[in-house]
Amino acid sequence: MLLRNVPPHNLDAEQAVLGGVLIKPSILDKLGIELRRVDFYDPSHQMIWDAMVGLWRENKPVDLITLATALTAAGQLEKAGGPAYLGQLAGCILSAANTLHHAGIMRAMSKRRSMAVMGRRIIEIAYDPERDPAEFVSIAQTASDAVLKDRLDTHGETPDEFLDPYTAYLEKLEESGGGGVSTPFWKLNGLIRSFMPGEMIVVGARPSHGKTALALTFAEHAIGLGHPTGIFSLEMGRHQLLNRMFSSGAGVAAQRFRDGKFSDEDWSRIYDHCQRMKQMPLRIYDKPARKPSDIRAAYAYELV
Repeated sequence: MLLRNVPPHNLDAEQAVLGGVLIKPSILDKLGIELRRVDFYDPSHQMIWDAMVGLWRENKPVDLITLATALTAAGQLEKAGGPAYLGQLAGCILSAANTLHHAGIMRAMSKRRSMAVMGRRIIEIAYDPERDPAEFVSIAQTASDAVLKDRLDTHGETPDEFLDPYTAYLEKLEESGGGGVSTPFWKLNGLIRSFMPGEMIVVGARPSHGKTALALTFAEHAIGLGHPTGIFSLEMGRHQLLNRMFSSGAGVAAQRFRDGKFSDEDWSRIYDHCQRMKQMPLRIYDKPARKPSDIRAAYAYELV
C-alpha cells in the first residue's frame, strides 16, 4: 500500500478550467452548478473561482478586468497571484472546448481527497479503544457505499464559508431599503414587497385573460423606475408588443392599432411617446425558439 503526504490534485486541470471560463464565460452556466471551491486544491484557485462564481451569480460579465476588480474588493488579488497570474490563466489555453473534460479531472481528484479523509477517519476509529466496533462497521459501510455509487459529496459548505457572504447580503439589503423592483399595484406590493433578484415569477391564467398585458405593465413600471428591462417574446412579434405598449403608454385606443384609423391627436401622442421610449433602458427580443442560456447571455451582456 502506498501512502502519500500530498493529497491528490491536478493543478494543470485547475488552471485549464479557470482559463476556459475566462475565454468562454457562458460555460459557467454548467460549471457554476457542478463545481465548488473545495474541488480546487490550490487556495489561490479557490479565491479566483469564488470571484468568478460571485460575478456569475450577480449576472455580471466575467473577464480579466471584472475578475481583478472583484478580487481587489475582497482583498485577495495578490493572494490569488496578482494581475500577471490572471493574465497567465487566460493565455494558458487556446480553446475552451476541453474545459468540461478538465473539470471532470478536478472532480475526480476532489473525490479522491474526500476518500482519503474518510479513510483516515476509519483508521482513527479502528484504533480508538473507546469506540464501539458497530460504529466502525457502520461508518466503513457508509464510506464504501458512497465510493461505489459515486455519492461522495464535496459540494457542502461550512458555516465559515457561507455565513460571511450571507451577512454581507443582509447588510446590502438593509442599505438598499429592501431592494428589488416594486409593482405598480400597492396591494400586491403589500403581499410580496417586490420582485427580488434571482426570483422567477410565473404569471398563470387561461388564454386571453391578460397575462401578456400584466407582464408588460410590470415591465413598463420597472422601466419608469429606471431599471434596465428586457422583454423576451417567444410567440408575439415586436409590433404586437409595441401596439400594446403604445396603447397604454401613449393613451391611444387599442382598436386604432387594428383598424389604423388614427386621429391627429393619436399621431401626436404616438410621436411624443416615441421620443420618450428612445430614452428608456429597454430591449425587446422577439426571436422564437430561444434557449434559457440565450436569455441569460443577453441579460448578462446587454441589460446589466
